[in-house]
Amino acid sequence: MNEEGEVREGGCLCGGVRYQSIGAARWQAACHCRFCQRLTGSVLNAEVVFLKEHVLLTGAEPKIYGYRSPDHARMINVHFCPECGVAVGLTFERFPLVWAILSGTYDDPGWIQMDKHIFSISAMPWMAYSESTDVYSGHQLKMDGTLEQPVRKRGAEDLSFNTTDVKLQK
Repeated sequence: MNEEGEVREGGCLCGGVRYQSIGAARWQAACHCRFCQRLTGSVLNAEVVFLKEHVLLTGAEPKIYGYRSPDHARMINVHFCPECGVAVGLTFERFPLVWAILSGTYDDPGWIQMDKHIFSISAMPWMAYSESTDVYSGHQLKMDGTLEQPVRKRGAEDLSFNTTDVKLQK
């Protein structure tokens, strides 16, 4: 994880939208929900979440696409480059104090280490999970703000269970 005060930089494909993240991330999650799959055009969104005051936009102003989740009816705002279209971050009505940076937009993303997988119920059936991550079938937080129990805690023996098994654990 990022050390206190350390500055990391990133941006979009064309370099127009740029940002800096300052200090340690609040959490790092691989999200397998259908929204994140569509957002990234991939099987998951690896996001690094900071308090908003620890993210500084240094380039062009990103455009914002607002998406209302059919699951919880709250807005998710996608911040993307108006020129190349690359999404660099997300803000959430549900979590108004944080900014989630899409990890692939960092200039050097090698420092990032996911600490959890969320929405594994939507993960590809071939997805394997690292021993160093907790795995949640949905979000880590229930709608009332209390913590969900992971379907697999870090350090568990079975590191590559099939998502069909997770889908049965509701």
